[in-house]
Amino acid sequence: MFYLRLLLYHQTGARSYEELRTVREEAIPRATFWDACMGLGLLEDDNEWDNCLTEVAGMQTGVQLRLLFAIILTESNPADPLNLWESYKHSICDDCAYLLRIYGNILSPSSEQIYSLGLCKFEEILSGSGKSLQQVGLPEPSIRFDITIQTVRGNRLMQDQLSWNQEELCNQVLTMIPLLNQEQQYAYDSVIEEVNKESGKMFFLDGPGGTGKTYVENLILAKVRSQGHIALAVASSGIAALLLEGGRTAHSIFRIPLILDNKSCCNIDHGSMQAEVFKIAKLIIWDEATMQHHYGYEAVSRMLQDIRQDNNPFGGLTVLFAGDFRQCLPVVPGGSRAQIVSATLKQSSFWSMITLLQLEKNVQLLQPGMSLQRQAEESKYAEYLLRIGNGTETGGLDGFVNI
Repeated sequence: MFYLRLLLYHQTGARSYEELRTVREEAIPRATFWDACMGLGLLEDDNEWDNCLTEVAGMQTGVQLRLLFAIILTESNPADPLNLWESYKHSICDDCAYLLRIYGNILSPSSEQIYSLGLCKFEEILSGSGKSLQQVGLPEPSIRFDITIQTVRGNRLMQDQLSWNQEELCNQVLTMIPLLNQEQQYAYDSVIEEVNKESGKMFFLDGPGGTGKTYVENLILAKVRSQGHIALAVASSGIAALLLEGGRTAHSIFRIPLILDNKSCCNIDHGSMQAEVFKIAKLIIWDEATMQHHYGYEAVSRMLQDIRQDNNPFGGLTVLFAGDFRQCLPVVPGGSRAQIVSATLKQSSFWSMITLLQLEKNVQLLQPGMSLQRQAEESKYAEYLLRIGNGTETGGLDGFVNI
């Protein structure tokens, strides 16, 4: 309606819409009112931006061209963004073929794949300004890539997370799955199903020592990584982190503040290497989760919500906590029993949303070659430890348990 009104103001004597859309020097009606306005010189054309991109395309890389193009589209409102894209998409995507070959394992990428990746990368740049491709007049990519290939290059942390040998991991998964018992199989299937659905569901794998929690965690990590996805393995203690494949302490990965309160947040910038990893990760496995103060989990959740632009807990990531509340709880200096209990994960704001996965069968008692007598002794000792953890063991002198 704006362009129609503009034509009515300048095209005198027009007796029809066709005459209104006709540029007199051409004597042929233009297809749209906007096109007619452009032909009559009533609107600013894109010559300035065309000259700008022509000059820059000869000396700048695709990364720099994308940043410049984003500024032009978001700040200057060119008349025909699609035409500019079609004219310069080859230069804007000049690095995409290389990225697809090196990091996407696509030896001969097609033009459709190259330009789709270019649009995906350009979409990420626009998202920082709160814009979408549609809002700036560009088409949606015909192909969506599961892994944001452009963030891998130059990102050491990303390369570490994607450097796993997928063929070896597939063989490892095939070897480990038949050794699962029924409880472990259910836990494995439940977590993998939600990772594939990208539902953002949270689990807690609960079980005393010897039930195979670490075995299940490493199997889940291998399965997700064998599919080319990122699975972060963290633990609340260094020793527990060493038992996970590729494990790190939660403080080193998430930069959890040492002094926590109910408003704490982890200090990770949007443009950092860690942030790029978190944006495309599929799963977090957090072992010895009973040892961390719940303020720490909430700080990580707030950080991921901000980086991933998702208000769900942990930014919509699937999270598997694991641990045993019979063992070490968060350390509260000089704290009473009530203060220690109130610091646990069960007091977090999202505990009610966590699905409990229970492991009860002690698989260490089924080791091959163990005699029946040794099994009986180990079983008796395991039950004794469980009674201590459950608070039902009353033996010992002066209130102490003899071990």
